[in-house]
Amino acid sequence: MQYSPKICICGGGNIAHSLAAMFSNDGTTVRIYTRNPQLWGSSMIYKKGTSHLLHKSSGTLLASNDIGIIHDCDCIVIALPRFAIKDVLIQLDSALHNGQTVIFIPATSGMETIVEKLAIKGIDTLGFQRVPYVARTISYGHSVWISDVRNEHKIAFSRNEIVDKWRQFFEAKFGGHVIELSSFLSFTFSNSNPLLHPSRLVELLHGGNNGQYKECPLFYADWTNKSSEYYVESDAEMFNCYFTYNKNSALSDYESVLNHYEVSSVNELTKKIRSIESLKKIYSPWKKTEYGLWTPDFSSRYFTEDIPFGTRIIQNYARKVGVATPTIDYLINEINSAILKNC
Repeated sequence: MQYSPKICICGGGNIAHSLAAMFSNDGTTVRIYTRNPQLWGSSMIYKKGTSHLLHKSSGTLLASNDIGIIHDCDCIVIALPRFAIKDVLIQLDSALHNGQTVIFIPATSGMETIVEKLAIKGIDTLGFQRVPYVARTISYGHSVWISDVRNEHKIAFSRNEIVDKWRQFFEAKFGGHVIELSSFLSFTFSNSNPLLHPSRLVELLHGGNNGQYKECPLFYADWTNKSSEYYVESDAEMFNCYFTYNKNSALSDYESVLNHYEVSSVNELTKKIRSIESLKKIYSPWKKTEYGLWTPDFSSRYFTEDIPFGTRIIQNYARKVGVATPTIDYLINEINSAILKNC
């Protein structure tokens, strides 16, 4: 029989909206723990992939800002930016109890410590290496767009005994195949946003007129070979750091950028990133000024989350084990310099 847990989603962003749709699509009630429950409807409208068809989840959404909403839930899904996770875990601490499961979509750095603390209370932990798809909120609390789902979902589990039931659950909900990671450490060494976004941001900051543009540049559709070079070089540096820091890590836990995108060169990587349909319409984190020019929006999570809670942590680990990271250092320094000039 398919496992059918009582779920509460913590968050109100793009992924939280998409999960609300996916988890409630079998007629069940899904709880939402959010600061703004009054903005949520009782169901979620969603579009998938390139289709213009609208679907309505068949279940019910129940949103609340009362922490007690999680008490009788089997699992609590954390779908939040990295900078917000620590505070929410503190809020949840008094309400979490033995027998529950906490799921991070996606997982964050420092998961090893989080897993240990939750285990003391008898709580299991799961972590997704990447989000299962790209999602964009259409109307807050009411509708969302969801891209095609990934073919593979790499997940770390705190205990072997829980792998099978959750593998079946997520493969049924999302499609694709679940691959078990051997360590939660792999989430600290992520070559997703902590390397992907800075590689593009530096090129954008150097381009245009001192980082200013007449039109808001597309983040992925206008991707450059130089950004791909940064991405591949920083990935190689992190790979070296990861296996120097933890020599017992399984090679299967780490998928290089080139392997992930199924390409063999920088030029092919650029073409691949530019061609991904679900990313083509995503704009850069730039804002329009009163003079009509587009300038960097340093309040964007691309700057406030990916660097301090991703790239810089990787850099710190590299320094601990004596691994050189010239490209990662360069990306951090260039972005920090741009931020300081704006202060």
